[in-house]
Amino acid sequence: MFNIVDKDMDMTLAKSPSGAPSGPSIGRRARVAVAALALAAALAACGSGGGSDDAADRSAGLKGDPVVVGLINAEQGPLTYPDVSVGASAAIRYVNENGGVNGRPLELVVCKANGTAESTIACAQELISKKAVVSLEGFDPTADAKLAPLKKAGIPVSGATTLVQGVDVSPDANLTSVPWSLSFPAALKALDKLGTKNLVIVGADPGPQMLKILSRNVGAAAGAMGMKASLTAYNPGSPNFAAAVTAAKAKGADAIYISGNEAACTNGVKTARQLGYKGHLFVVNCTDFASELGAVAKGVISLAVLVPPTAEATAPAKTKQDIDTYKKAMKADGSAAAIDSFAIYGFSDVTTFAEAVKGLSGEVTAATAGTAVKGFKGDVFLGQSGVDCTRRPVPDGGSCGTRMAQLEADGKGGFEMVGGSFFDVTK
Repeated sequence: MFNIVDKDMDMTLAKSPSGAPSGPSIGRRARVAVAALALAAALAACGSGGGSDDAADRSAGLKGDPVVVGLINAEQGPLTYPDVSVGASAAIRYVNENGGVNGRPLELVVCKANGTAESTIACAQELISKKAVVSLEGFDPTADAKLAPLKKAGIPVSGATTLVQGVDVSPDANLTSVPWSLSFPAALKALDKLGTKNLVIVGADPGPQMLKILSRNVGAAAGAMGMKASLTAYNPGSPNFAAAVTAAKAKGADAIYISGNEAACTNGVKTARQLGYKGHLFVVNCTDFASELGAVAKGVISLAVLVPPTAEATAPAKTKQDIDTYKKAMKADGSAAAIDSFAIYGFSDVTTFAEAVKGLSGEVTAATAGTAVKGFKGDVFLGQSGVDCTRRPVPDGGSCGTRMAQLEADGKGGFEMVGGSFFDVTK
């Protein structure tokens, strides 16, 4: 049973060496995913471009009015994902150099959110004013706040994955990832095969709403497998992973599930090893830790909807082609340093969207783009082949994927893709 503080879960808040909680009060309201929760407020800053040079011309000489695509991404505050927009910008150049959309160039508008609903709503208004035909799903912990204004303006939401449960289940979104309600049990199944009986999730301080989500999506599935699951929280603004891992060890964890951005995953894994933790380590979507930690990361497991370049050797043939394309495009855009990062999500968002709308006749508008992404059938760049968004695994939800990759750090800076293919989470 996933015991939550409201009598459904046992929640431990990691404390600093002084004894004071290192995170905010667990009573504070949060609407964010376990991957990135309870961020501090700041003002949003919007602008076009992103990537290595915001002012760079990525039109590749294409004429005509550009097709404007928007990206709302957390790039301010204590927990940020700037590499997502770097990848999206590189993908814009790549798509335009290969004909754009029906001969028209794509133009990217990046709005930098800060982890507050107010900033996300301001970003939605920015995309509306710029006449974006789509809002690509960046990594934004209050992403659900944009749904209402975008729906009113008729602008669809599309992307690879989301941090926010509200977007995952929204019929107004179109994500090519596996639904949360299936991906959490898939992670638990992977851990169950390793013999896990006592799982501790180390994640950002969530607040009562997310605790209930965790109880439904993780706790129930864990209990059905005869597995105990609990949460040890950290403050995303000043995470104390030593305290969090120590608390997990004190609970007798035989597996620790580390949740957060790239820095959190890397620091969490590193700290767990430094403290002599011998159990299984599991992370969400992160990939940087493998190259950053080398031999220290060996054996760490990750489930992901996209395959990173560092897993190229064991990836399927189609994915290897995508990885080659991605690396060349990132280098051409001057963003080689961000290749092994969350940039893959921004790049996939743009290229998969371009694939969805390329067959449209006439002008690409928010209305026609919305129809195209809702009816998308095809390959997700760096992800699942043959996704069918007309047959969603969770009816009326926002996610239409059914397959994920299980990755295991090889201790040499990369990953092995377990089984050499994506696995079906519905089976």
